[in-house]
Amino acid sequence: MSSAVLRAAVLCAGTASSFALAQVAPAPVSGPGPEVQRLQEKQADQARDRANARPDVFTPPAPTQAISLSALPKETPCFPIQGIVLEDNVFNWLPYLLQPVNGQCVGKQGLEAIELQINNALIEHGYVTSRVLIPQQNLAAGTLRLKVLPGRISAVRNASDDNIGWARMALLAGPGDLLNQRDLDQALETVRRLPGQSEASFDIVPGAQVGESDIVLKPGTEKRWHATLSADNTGLKNTGKYQMSGSLVVDSPLHLYDQLAISASSNTDRGAATQGTRSYSINWSVPVGYATVFVGANRSRYRQTVAGFEDPIVYSGQSSEVNLGISGVLHRDATSRTGAQFKVFRKINRNYLDDTEIEVQRRDVVGYEASMSHRHYVGPVALDGGIAWRETLPDHSNVPGVVQGDPTYGGRSQIETANASLYWPFKIASQVFEFSSNWAIQHARTRVLPSDYFTIGNRYTVRGFDGQLTLAAEDGWYWRNELAWRVAGQAIYGGIDVGKVHGPSAESLLGEQLVGAVIGVRGRVPSGRYAAVNYDLSFGWPLSKPAGLRTERPAVMAQVGVEF
Repeated sequence: MSSAVLRAAVLCAGTASSFALAQVAPAPVSGPGPEVQRLQEKQADQARDRANARPDVFTPPAPTQAISLSALPKETPCFPIQGIVLEDNVFNWLPYLLQPVNGQCVGKQGLEAIELQINNALIEHGYVTSRVLIPQQNLAAGTLRLKVLPGRISAVRNASDDNIGWARMALLAGPGDLLNQRDLDQALETVRRLPGQSEASFDIVPGAQVGESDIVLKPGTEKRWHATLSADNTGLKNTGKYQMSGSLVVDSPLHLYDQLAISASSNTDRGAATQGTRSYSINWSVPVGYATVFVGANRSRYRQTVAGFEDPIVYSGQSSEVNLGISGVLHRDATSRTGAQFKVFRKINRNYLDDTEIEVQRRDVVGYEASMSHRHYVGPVALDGGIAWRETLPDHSNVPGVVQGDPTYGGRSQIETANASLYWPFKIASQVFEFSSNWAIQHARTRVLPSDYFTIGNRYTVRGFDGQLTLAAEDGWYWRNELAWRVAGQAIYGGIDVGKVHGPSAESLLGEQLVGAVIGVRGRVPSGRYAAVNYDLSFGWPLSKPAGLRTERPAVMAQVGVEF
């Protein structure tokens, strides 16, 4: 047996002994490998979220007077209405709206109220160019005739030849279709998700025929590529505390309003032989009306050196993932949007001691994730909520993995998550403030591998800790609260976060709950026409933690980036 294999066998035995002892003398965290992989997966998730992010476009209807069709004005003369005929009607909900009119005695003011309320309802539903008229008629027979004038699209065109994509990918509605403002809002969100199209807009102009309108797209004028370079101190000391990263985003490379995003990160001391991290990701997405198809891949690796019995032992690992999915908007109105997403993925994890692979930590799984989300605006306040279900499929996985201490684990992991958030901008004495609150929870219905544990105690969850030691278990939740004061385009903020983990593996932890506080400043400073500097500097303190969980006081988190 080679010396490397011998050292690996001895260290594995030592690790098993340490785990057994941990049940008696709890340790705050599991081994370094899963923690590094969880951190790298979080960074990959953020890169994917940034690539698929879209701005909000909600066009509110014009203020209207509330009118009840159940109690029309009492007037003389009036005519009892026994039936309503809608000529050229294409809106199946209009008859239900008009049902309260039947049986009432309607005069001139009542007719005006009916016409006004129907047209208000059309606008509220997004049909801003459709109208309903009341033609001249004799109401003595008890039948009210209404004329529906549907507003349709006559053409979709660009305001200039300087367009970067085929508009029908973002706006499926075309000539002959009903014009709906919600379709335009959705299309504008799709176009503006591209960084260079943040100022794009749609105009509605009269078409060739009465009741028809042309949709004119005014594209943005910024460049079609954007790059960023950044550095921070949020890495793990064992693999490189100081990290640097870069990204490149290309707008509409295939002329389909698609997006290509490439990113990479590394520890700043790339020449170090004893430690280091590397990660790479690529994501591409293309819209199809209310849906977006996306595909992505990421790969990461880490390396650290630990003391051995004779010689130092190199502990290293690598992970990769490919995913394919579709997201879409199921419903939207003037103040809210409901969406869903489904994706399939394949994940591979491997860990090594020197050049010897630790077989029990190998994982090559296939799974899926389904989620739903909802955003609702109440005035300036934005409310968000979401649920998700993630499951691995052992019948389609090459190496489902092994859960230590559970010989019955069959490779199927089932995890459900939920989240909710609130964002509230407000003013006090002309000063702008922003309050945000974010809550997230995870529950594992089965035993899961350490790389799928819920973690608290870093910049992404409970702040106030340096992130070198965290608490991780199968289940958990956190609640982050922050108040920011906007000053000259920058934000001075303070926050208090709390989180808790639990589950079978939590028995080996020193504790289950963390509470932390943070104060800081962040912002973005333009530097010339084509560049800007963004930064985030914060100081955090633990308010409540297990006695053995060490952290810096204060925990200083710093990040600076340059945008091109």
